[in-house]
Amino acid sequence: MKKKSIISMLLAVIMMCTLFTGCGSDPVLKVGDREFDEDTYCAAVAYADLVAQQNEGISYAQSLEQEFEGKKGIDILKEQAEDLLKQMEASRKLANDKGIKLTDEDKKALEDQKTQEVESMGGRKVFIEDLEAQGFNEEFYDYVQESIYLYSKYQNEVAASFDISTEDVLRYVENGEFIRVKHVLVMPAEDGSDVEEKKALAEEIAARAAKGEDFDALIKDYGADPGMESAPHGYIIDQSGNTPSGSGMVAEFTQASVALEVGGVSAPVQTDYGFHIIKRYSLDAADIEDTSVGIPKSETNPEDVTIGELIKSEFMEGAFQVSLMEAIEEAKESIAVEKLDGFDDVDFHEFFADVKEKQESLSHEGHNHQ
Repeated sequence: MKKKSIISMLLAVIMMCTLFTGCGSDPVLKVGDREFDEDTYCAAVAYADLVAQQNEGISYAQSLEQEFEGKKGIDILKEQAEDLLKQMEASRKLANDKGIKLTDEDKKALEDQKTQEVESMGGRKVFIEDLEAQGFNEEFYDYVQESIYLYSKYQNEVAASFDISTEDVLRYVENGEFIRVKHVLVMPAEDGSDVEEKKALAEEIAARAAKGEDFDALIKDYGADPGMESAPHGYIIDQSGNTPSGSGMVAEFTQASVALEVGGVSAPVQTDYGFHIIKRYSLDAADIEDTSVGIPKSETNPEDVTIGELIKSEFMEGAFQVSLMEAIEEAKESIAVEKLDGFDDVDFHEFFADVKEKQESLSHEGHNHQ
């Protein structure tokens, strides 16, 4: 589930282009209602190899006849390319089902984007050479760009009404084995001149907390971590110290946190930041629905933000991305793939040999497309 989807990788990897140009050759593959000619299908296969390199650390294009768990490299690439195209068609279908279309303004934005890209690369000739040296053609990029744009509009539409339920959060908490902790950070001077003094203070705070003194009051009086003010609900981490958004805590902090029972307080834990007194809090339905004020309203925050809302917000982005992936997978089920006349005649050995030759040619000119 953590693996990046093809859609998200396209956003990061594929250079932006715009509307269809077409090449006029006969189609060899039909995905949903859309037909793809040989060049564009080969471009999708080349992109599938790029994804495999990034996700699996292997280029199947360099091992087309080699078997990997009973499948030849070329067959793996074909399957992945077909799945890529199904995902693109599914993303377009989701947008269309919500009545999302490309407006004239959208098309102008795409056209301007492509013009800027071409100019930044030194002209159309260089632009096309760069595409071809990666195994791509202009039609494929135009198709991808349009699909990404539509999918982005769909995301924005869905995000406006997206919410996460208590049950959703509890499922994420259980699956990820997340816990919730707060801490008092006692920070020594940078030159270390008062380490022993601060260590003694940390031990005193830990003893007071263990006796049941108000932990939030101790944070307010002694804590040096500004994160405890912006996250009054505490830090939510998994067993490896990762937050739901993917950031991480230092190992010593994590180890001490996961060793605590709910309500437990740690002895001072020393890290490069200083001394931490950690307390573990519950993370159940009552906490997720806690309506007590976490962050009071202000000029930048027009409404009070409750503890429950803060906890939910930790999981919101992950839940939203999962919901998008689930929607894509569901839409893919209705998209058929049909191999047309000429599909079995596509020579991928010749295709990838040609790509390699173009890469070497441009490398001699100072470009690198490996």
